[in-house]
Amino acid sequence: MKDTLDTYHRNMILALVLGACSMVAAFSAPAIGLKDAAVLFLGMAGAGVVIALIVHQFMKGSGNLAGGLFLGSNTRDDVAILRGLYQQANGLKLSAHFSEAEKVYRQILVDYPDQLEAHYLLAQMLWMKMERSKEALKMFQDLQNKIRQDGLSFKYQSALQKNIRDIRKEIAAPH
Repeated sequence: MKDTLDTYHRNMILALVLGACSMVAAFSAPAIGLKDAAVLFLGMAGAGVVIALIVHQFMKGSGNLAGGLFLGSNTRDDVAILRGLYQQANGLKLSAHFSEAEKVYRQILVDYPDQLEAHYLLAQMLWMKMERSKEALKMFQDLQNKIRQDGLSFKYQSALQKNIRDIRKEIAAPH
């Protein structure tokens, strides 16, 4: 019964947060345009999911917000938190708020350092959208080294290698 109540509370909080995000996006649409309102909704919804999960963990009586969220959380909560953070970062990136997206990706890497995709997406954004090629190259190389050292598989492995080659050419080319 307690698990059912916890799920009920979490779902109610999520519904309220997503409803509030929808209302803000709907009221903003005439002023900022439909596409920007959709991106605003995605960013707010991602942040809202994270906030809702934090509130849910606190309601479960952890007493310590950080401890309840990370030390005592189960895998499903971590997956939901990560999904929300990725949605928030992608929404910010789509709306050209690159420095804010960078902060979210870096927060993912602080909380979940083994998230290979966050390393890759951050490096790609630094290179392609923020013109920080040298920093991106170092991140791509560090990621490639981690994959090799730990014997990991990575779904963007061929793209990672191509990006490293392309950035090296870009840096070496005379300006």
